[in-house]
This record gives sequence, C-alpha cells and structure tokens, in this order.
Amino acid sequence: MQNKLQVSESGKELWQQYIEFIELAAHDLQAPLRKLSVLTERLTNKYAAPGNEDTQEYVQRINTCIGDMRNLIDGFSEFASLNTNITEPVACDLDALIKRILHELGTEITEKDIRIEKTVLPVVDADKNQIYQLFKKIVENVFKFAKYHTPLTIHFQSHVLTPEEKLQHSLDTSRSYHKIEIEDNGIGFKQQYAEKIFHPLVRLNGKSGYPGIGLGLAMCEKIVSNHQGIIYGEGIENEGARFTIILPEKFN
Repeated sequence: MQNKLQVSESGKELWQQYIEFIELAAHDLQAPLRKLSVLTERLTNKYAAPGNEDTQEYVQRINTCIGDMRNLIDGFSEFASLNTNITEPVACDLDALIKRILHELGTEITEKDIRIEKTVLPVVDADKNQIYQLFKKIVENVFKFAKYHTPLTIHFQSHVLTPEEKLQHSLDTSRSYHKIEIEDNGIGFKQQYAEKIFHPLVRLNGKSGYPGIGLGLAMCEKIVSNHQGIIYGEGIENEGARFTIILPEKFN
C-alpha cells in the first residue's frame, strides 16, 4: 500500500524535468545578478558621496533586492538538489541528530532563553544528509516563529505508530513506523493554512518581521516524501504549532 506522499514513476520523471529547469534557470540568473552587483558598486563609488543621501538610499534598495534574488536562487538550487530516490539509507539515530542540531544552535538557545523538552527519539533508516536537513529546517522554523517577549518552549516526543494510526494514514500495516512530534508555543498559524505552508514560496507572515524565502517547509515535505513518510502541521494562531513527521523504521 502506498502512502499519500509516495512518488509514482511518472511523478519522478516530472520531478526530474523540474529539477533540470530549476538548475538551468538558477545558472542563467546568476550572471545578470553578478553584473548588477558590479554596476551598483560602481554607482556607489561615483555618486554615493556625502550629501547625496537619495542616491545612497536607492543603491541600498537595489543591493537588498539583489540579495533577495540571490537567496531565492540559492534556495531553489538547494530544493532541486533533493534527489527523489534514496539509494544508500543508513541507520540514523534521531536522538543524537537532534542533540547535534541543538548543540549547533546553542548560542541562540542561550541568548533567547529557549527551553527544550525531549523524550528519547528512535533510530530509522534514512539518508543522513537529508534527514539532518529535515530536522534542522524544522527547528530553525520553530525558532523563527517564536513570540516576541515570550520564552520559547519546544517539545520533542515520539512513539511507534499503532495499527489504527497506520490505517488512518493509509500506510502499510506490515511495516513499523515512528511518529515524531515537534511542538512549540510560538505564533502558530490558522489551521486552514495547514497544507498551504508546505507549498513552495508560501509566506503567511511579513518578510520584515520573519525573514526567509518560503522554501524551508517545502523542502521538509520533499525529504519526508523521499523517505516514504508523511509530514503535516497543526496550528492555533498566537498559541503555537505542532509538526508531525511519520517515518518508516526500515527503508524498502
């Protein structure tokens, strides 16, 4: 039985065409961006003298737009690099992986007084690099959408899927699956957008307060799909969100 995120053969062919298009577009767009950067630098050197504040402001806006475009191109290139097939899955200790991610973000955790609550997480077959990206992006997303002036709390927990839960999610009842939940008390979101947040370039909040290009969760869904799993989000606006990831214990 296939789950709802598993990719068909025709879907893989379309995805490969999509990847090729993104790679070509990203390559072709880098050259004009480099030229724009050079031209704005020359413009700055020639006209952005003291007393010419208007020119300085316009040049700064141009440079900001160039930076946004470059980030978008880099994001699409990273998105395209997520291969459809997992060729060499290895046993990945998710508990150790989360500890590594939290250690890497230790300075931010300390500065923002973020509280981490965690139960022991499982070991699953996975592409080590992709599964690292998955949980790193989820954690960074939680950090980004914390409430102002409210200490952030993140709770990690997991359990083995019951037969009833497998049927609920249309999963193969003969396989073992682990359900990992990441819950927070951040700004949350309206439940009506629960599916939309996984679409590329979707932003529910203003860029000024919450920077980003809107590809992080789309990449997470692609990685989970590559691993024959399921990901979904649940949110309550201004109260928090919970992201659930279901992964098979063994990769077939």
